[in-house]
Amino acid sequence: MRCDGNKHLSGNIFFLFNYIFAIIGAKLLIVNLMLRNALLLSFMLIFSWITNFCFSQGIGYSFKNITSDQGLVHNHINCTLRDQYNYMWFGTESGLSRFDGLQFTNFRYSSNKGSGLSSNPISGLFEGPEGQIWIRTHSKMNVYDQKRGTITQNIDSILRIWNLPSGDPEIIRSFGNNEFAVLYKDSSLVLFDTQLKKARFFPSIKGRKIVDVLNFSKESFWVVYDNGLVQLIHNRSWKRIKEFALPVDIQRVNYRLFIDGEGDLWVHSKDIPIGAFWIKDGSNEIIPIKERLSNVFVGNIVQDEHGLIWLATDHGGINVFDKKTGSIDIIGHEEYNLRSLPYNSITSLYKDPKGIIWVGTYKGGISYYHPNLLLFPVYQNYAGNSKTLPFDDVNRFIQDDHDNLWIGTNGGGLLHYDVENKIYKQYKHDPSDPNSIPSDVVVSLYLDNKNILWVGTYHGGLSRFDGKTFKTYDKGTGPARLPGDSVWEIFEDSRGRFWIGTLSAGLYLFDQEHERFFPFRSREGKPISSTYVSVLFEDSKKNIWVGNCYRY
Repeated sequence: MRCDGNKHLSGNIFFLFNYIFAIIGAKLLIVNLMLRNALLLSFMLIFSWITNFCFSQGIGYSFKNITSDQGLVHNHINCTLRDQYNYMWFGTESGLSRFDGLQFTNFRYSSNKGSGLSSNPISGLFEGPEGQIWIRTHSKMNVYDQKRGTITQNIDSILRIWNLPSGDPEIIRSFGNNEFAVLYKDSSLVLFDTQLKKARFFPSIKGRKIVDVLNFSKESFWVVYDNGLVQLIHNRSWKRIKEFALPVDIQRVNYRLFIDGEGDLWVHSKDIPIGAFWIKDGSNEIIPIKERLSNVFVGNIVQDEHGLIWLATDHGGINVFDKKTGSIDIIGHEEYNLRSLPYNSITSLYKDPKGIIWVGTYKGGISYYHPNLLLFPVYQNYAGNSKTLPFDDVNRFIQDDHDNLWIGTNGGGLLHYDVENKIYKQYKHDPSDPNSIPSDVVVSLYLDNKNILWVGTYHGGLSRFDGKTFKTYDKGTGPARLPGDSVWEIFEDSRGRFWIGTLSAGLYLFDQEHERFFPFRSREGKPISSTYVSVLFEDSKKNIWVGNCYRY
């Protein structure tokens, strides 16, 4: 067994493990999406208890980010879709990307109508009949055939297959039971059955344009017109079950609809500053969600696994609305947080069937979040920012009775972190001050039963900290001096005995009242087998276990 005494490396190894663990979690989530769904769900279930603990402590939302550096065709994301084969599709301002969990396949404009798009800007992605991907480009709707791997730019031939009228579809929505709704650019709305290949034309209001349609139940669906008129329509009779007008004076608005898990309807538009309108299921009341938003231009809405409503805003980040309390939390870019959103301008928001939320930002690529994905946020130093971790190389942690953290570093001294106020205080060695910490390399920390902090250092001895000054027991001879000045372990057992383990001087018992050190000897009068003590532990039978390194 190799023993070099470099315990100060343990903190680095611990963080490396956490980093690798988080990456493994992410890889389990995204690698080979078609074949690993069962494994992913198992991973989520196994670690859900860890996640619940972490997020109950107020850690927040941690995102992973994918950009053009990883192969994404462009960093400005407009829309996202996860298809039935578990491919992720990202529509951007300059092409289309398909992600299989390992690599990207990118599609751009090409005059070759079998392999390229009719134009690069993508504004909408939909999954149509037989798993085909309908791609709303700036010029017209394209269709990607999953089986053949080809793109059709002129889709009249596809529309004829389903007995649909020719034209330029703007939106296609699944209504379930082999039924789809197609909303054309001229506002024509057609419902068709893929099995019967039968189309039915919805009689819309003359002079008004339908801008969105969304299935509500087996018997009904919602439509919204560009003048703010919203209708709930019976699927077979076309009877208007409910109708109301939004309190908006502006005409010809491109509204969007969203239905949450409770059946409540949400109406919003990224083009005008209205926030969002919330209409509870079974109610005619229109509730405006506007005044408390960080930005009133809302482009997308999703609902997370906890029932919270996420509203994507322009330059205001994501506003998370709690329907029960009415409270709003803001998820935004944090300059010194690598796991925050890259920008506050949210251009797309999508929750896939696995519960993962995908966030597109203005030129920031795609960010994704799931509560079971990233278990460990990163705290690190950023030069010039006093609110960040003052020193990156960390050896030890301990939490006091006020839930604040004491952090021992490998060269940055002792750190105190006020959890509530998010403030760090640093204690460093001052050669001119005998009451300062004796070394900036802190390798052990312990709070005794009197809530006094004990600090073990590398080549600085043992210190007792009362909150103001450090009293140090350093290397020397005599009962009041510690023979070893590198204190690797501090431990108080159930009998009140204070144990000190050192790097090279063995194990000692410390009499706090008389401030005397006694080398440990067994009943036979023998010392432990090694002078290097790395860990101390008391079991349920009050036996003391000593971890050391035996040199052969």
